[in-house]
Amino acid sequence: MKIPLRLTLVLAVALANLGVFTLAAAWTTPRLEKSVLELQHTYLGLVAQELRTHIRDGGTLWSGGLLPWHGWDAFDDALVVHLPELTDPSRAGEVHFLLNPVGSSQRGLLFPQEEILDGIRRASREGRVIPVGAGLAKPIQSVDGRPWGGVWVVSKQLLSGGGWMQSVWPWFLGSVLLLTGITYVVANRLLLAPIRRLTLASDRVASGDFAARVETHGRADELGHLMQQFNAMADEVEGFGERLGREVRMATDAVRRAEAAATTQKRLAATGELAAGIAHEINNPLGGMLNAVEVLQRPETDEKKRARYLELVGDGLRRVQHIVGAVLRLAPRSGQTGPVRIVDTLSASFGLVLHRLREQRVQVLLRSEDRESRGDAPDWAGFLGELPTIHGQADELGQCWLNLWVNAMHALAERYPDGGGTIQVTVEAKGTELLLEWKDDGPGVTADVLVRVADPFFSTKDVGQGTGLGLSFVHQTIDGHGGRVEFLSEPGDGFCVRIRLPIWREKSASGYSGAAE
Repeated sequence: MKIPLRLTLVLAVALANLGVFTLAAAWTTPRLEKSVLELQHTYLGLVAQELRTHIRDGGTLWSGGLLPWHGWDAFDDALVVHLPELTDPSRAGEVHFLLNPVGSSQRGLLFPQEEILDGIRRASREGRVIPVGAGLAKPIQSVDGRPWGGVWVVSKQLLSGGGWMQSVWPWFLGSVLLLTGITYVVANRLLLAPIRRLTLASDRVASGDFAARVETHGRADELGHLMQQFNAMADEVEGFGERLGREVRMATDAVRRAEAAATTQKRLAATGELAAGIAHEINNPLGGMLNAVEVLQRPETDEKKRARYLELVGDGLRRVQHIVGAVLRLAPRSGQTGPVRIVDTLSASFGLVLHRLREQRVQVLLRSEDRESRGDAPDWAGFLGELPTIHGQADELGQCWLNLWVNAMHALAERYPDGGGTIQVTVEAKGTELLLEWKDDGPGVTADVLVRVADPFFSTKDVGQGTGLGLSFVHQTIDGHGGRVEFLSEPGDGFCVRIRLPIWREKSASGYSGAAE
């Protein structure tokens, strides 16, 4: 629990005063009690002297001269007793008379008279003053020195230690309160208020307000020096914050430029992959058409062969037309977004790698729900049917699928140098999301490589054989479409890319509703 400094100071001053008073009381009380006892004995001596002057021959006491004595004013109670047994043992237990010089009305019903009488007898036998009840008992002798009786008195509080303590306590409490108040006022002005200002200023600096300062009010003591040092530190922190802000802005601009350059590089890499796919797909029909044209140019070619070769040229041109159509479907359209049919982008990207898949003798396993289709040229639209649409850019998504095809083919080529292997593509609608998964049976990657596969320019291939931007482009593009990408792999167990994209909803009356929530 945090205790305020003001409360701590007040408690410390109060406890210090209490400690001083306790030590003073411990040192003074026994000395005071000794002095009080001596004073009481002195008063008792005066009482005994006064009593002796009023004892007549035969042991009688002249009370008429004793009662008006002003010395009785020093006592709250008194009892004078004549004991004949002190001189005549045959009269043991006999009390000749009792005298109450200050009266008896102040006594209660339980006044211990017998106890006091026994105490006076003991004091007379022992010849000394002894405490009895709330007072003192003293033996009395007659003028000729014979034992006569005794007196018992109770001194007023002024003559007792208890009375002194009771009179001092109010002064002690008053002095504690006064000293504590004065100390608090002085300390608050000289210490607490400046420390409070320092605390508030430090809290402002901690919260980011580096313009906070503390007024020193011209103080030249240690606390004033501390406040000056705080202001100097705040000046330094404020200047450092401004410099740091400028450096952060510069670093942010540099990162943005680097990201823009990396994005450009990713697109160039994707374009290179696209160009390689186009070259592979067009080169084969072009070779066949060139061979057919060469045959058609020969004069000796008969009509039947001419018709067959013309048909081959037509097939090749239609093949080229199909490839160009796929390229056009993946071509950028000024960054425009809208509803995208996933089947179209999948079919277009597949058309650009079909020739290379056949060259590597790669089998394609297409799965959806509980159905699957295996072969080297699946019918995407016929098999997948009407899948839910998503919102985004068809060209970017098509380039993503192209990168995934190429990445899988590279992995299979590494494991099956002579050709072979399987690429499994899964497309399913899962609630409000569309699940797409590319999984190959290549060599896979280790855990330390898996965590870096989406890093820009990271590649497991030799220098010059890969840009390291394919999966990074996939991750950035899917993230830009509001989706999620997950990379799964273990050494010897292939590589899997799992993608989840939000399904697009139709526009509502208020406008585009966005992805399903």
